[in-house]
Amino acid sequence: MDALEAVNEPALDEALPNLLQFSGESVLVDLFHLLYAMKFQPDDAVLVLARLYHDRWPNTLQFKLILADYAIKKGDEILGIELLQECVKHDLAGLSTKRLWGANHAYRHLWPMEDELSASLGVKVPTPLLTRLGINQLTSGTVVDEANSDIGDDLTNFEASLELPRPINQQGYTSPVSNNDEVISIFEKVSTSLGKKSPRMVDGRFPVYVIVTCRGALEHKYGPESAGIIFGVMKNLVSTISQAPGWSAMVFTPDDKEGMRELGLELKNPKDPWQIKLALNDLDQQLAKKGSMIGALLIVGGNDIVPFHQLPNPTDDNDTAILSDNPYGSIDENYYIPEWPVGRMPDENTNDPGLLLLQLRGAIRDHATPKSAEKKSVLPFSFSIEVLVEFFTALFGGKPETQAKNSIGYSAAIWRRSSIAAYRPIGSANFVIASPPITSPKLDKLWLSETEFAYFNLHGIEDGAEWFGQKDFVDASDGPDYPVALQPTDISPTPRYRQIIFSEACYGGYIESKNADQSIALRYITSGCKGFIGSTAIAYGSIQPPLIGADLLAFLFWKRLQEGYAQGDALMRAKVELAQEMQKRQNFLDGEDQKTLLSFVLYGDPLARVKGETGGKISKIEREKISDQIIIFSETDITAHEPLRISDKTIAEVKQVLSAYLPGLVESDYDLYQQFVIDSEGVHSKFRMGAPEKLQRHESGNVVMSFQKETIHLDEKHRYFAKVTVNTDGRVIKLAVSR
Repeated sequence: MDALEAVNEPALDEALPNLLQFSGESVLVDLFHLLYAMKFQPDDAVLVLARLYHDRWPNTLQFKLILADYAIKKGDEILGIELLQECVKHDLAGLSTKRLWGANHAYRHLWPMEDELSASLGVKVPTPLLTRLGINQLTSGTVVDEANSDIGDDLTNFEASLELPRPINQQGYTSPVSNNDEVISIFEKVSTSLGKKSPRMVDGRFPVYVIVTCRGALEHKYGPESAGIIFGVMKNLVSTISQAPGWSAMVFTPDDKEGMRELGLELKNPKDPWQIKLALNDLDQQLAKKGSMIGALLIVGGNDIVPFHQLPNPTDDNDTAILSDNPYGSIDENYYIPEWPVGRMPDENTNDPGLLLLQLRGAIRDHATPKSAEKKSVLPFSFSIEVLVEFFTALFGGKPETQAKNSIGYSAAIWRRSSIAAYRPIGSANFVIASPPITSPKLDKLWLSETEFAYFNLHGIEDGAEWFGQKDFVDASDGPDYPVALQPTDISPTPRYRQIIFSEACYGGYIESKNADQSIALRYITSGCKGFIGSTAIAYGSIQPPLIGADLLAFLFWKRLQEGYAQGDALMRAKVELAQEMQKRQNFLDGEDQKTLLSFVLYGDPLARVKGETGGKISKIEREKISDQIIIFSETDITAHEPLRISDKTIAEVKQVLSAYLPGLVESDYDLYQQFVIDSEGVHSKFRMGAPEKLQRHESGNVVMSFQKETIHLDEKHRYFAKVTVNTDGRVIKLAVSR
């Protein structure tokens, strides 16, 4: 920074373009550019640049320190504290921090001096080691042969006392430093002083990418030879992931007797999803003994290979059960809050393994280090124009027009306002089109195939492949109220990008016994999309802000994805944040909240990121220990017992609200539901064992009015639902409508 202080801004501006032609070739050029940004640019721009250069030079402490500092400033304390911990480990004397920030920087108490270091570790720190660390700057004038002296033994004993991680096998490391309570306490003080979350809330074990499938089911469906090819490609993916810093990977087959024996685990029933979940829990415990943990989970195969969990429907509608992967992402029986990212690579209802192989090979390409990357690191003018455009536009404010055009939103006209709000993290309102007037024949299919992100808020049906729009209540034009907005043939087989798709459509993620001609989700997957997020059941959202249900989940997902999280991590965090937000608003999760958390699944690699190939670098995923107490509500039908709990005035007001948005819905009868709290044992019994629920009436006294309307889509019946929550004062406090 001292060098920058001596140069004025115009001179730097003039010199910078010439220097940047060597960006990527010299760490000093990139460090100078980052220091320049720190002096002259806003914090958001510095953070973008710090991430870029840290990814490029992951072992350079200056980039770690700067990224840590700005991450904490912008609210990402988990990343910041993780990076500071790494810096402490690699620079115990804190020499890099002093050079960067001066001796009195804000984090100086994290770097202990000689007496503090010896006291906290409980051993005498050898003088040569202090000299090596930079703490002892005095020399004795004598060269010491450490290998043949007592001092060498002191160094060996000292390093052993630290219990530092060291390589043991292909998975990378033994347990991290175990005697670190004092260090954690220091970080807790830093977090508290910054108003941030304690690092005790984060599990710091080394993450393992677990690929789970069932060998017997694969061989039964595809034959031993094809199954062998699939396993070979999965092993290639394991090898590719394992080359990423800080990650290892493995294939896990809970129905493989020999493989489970080698892991020291019991064989499980592959047809029972809960048995597979328990096998994953056992695996996580075994990994913990080596200082590792499940960091992300990839399920290979559809429901007939690795079955979905069939969970009870927490709300009153047509669904008898909810197909969900949520339990595969949690250790205990509270599977509403996932603990690690989960993705699934499904297959079609055929005996052709091509779709599985397509997805696995796509993931390998995403994670493989491009051969050209090595050349780029040694050649001038090698920094790609695309990357330069991206970080310069981020650095100097705003997004280029091409970035805005790189996404599309497609909404039923009736709830375009809520769609615009959910879409905002990836684009502006003018890129959200509505149906009607847009319908499948009028859709710009080229634009659809040119976008990197696609967001859909349309109607879907269980037995049909199409998604439908819906007229706005002010639209008096001719034409159907529910036109066909999108169908599988609208999806290009060769899109420009490996796209990421989020759909709120009812049954948008329901693929059971379907192929690509019968499912838009599978059509996108066969086209090579990177990820598809959709609901396996009826989905609920809002008509207009504030966002709830699927709308809120979409907004939170796109927000996290744009912040650089992998798509599985982004969805996991979005679910956690949705639960926290609704708990904050209502003090509980109602049936629609619960269903949103359970029914939305990711089809794709959970570690896939936004920008093309990862170049062998994968963001480290910390397992966050959620301490929030989530209250779960159940709804019990009281129509026959307490039909007059709601006044005629309230009923009339509710129908007036609904009539504006859902004509014809209020003409049907409605059911009344009382909200009850399920205690912890009740959660266990209802959602795990199927035993009688343990309920207690909630003190709020809220009542849910459930309306439904039947329509015909392409000769298929479909029901729409509206849930209106009314408090004891007769005031409508929530309105959720099905998609």
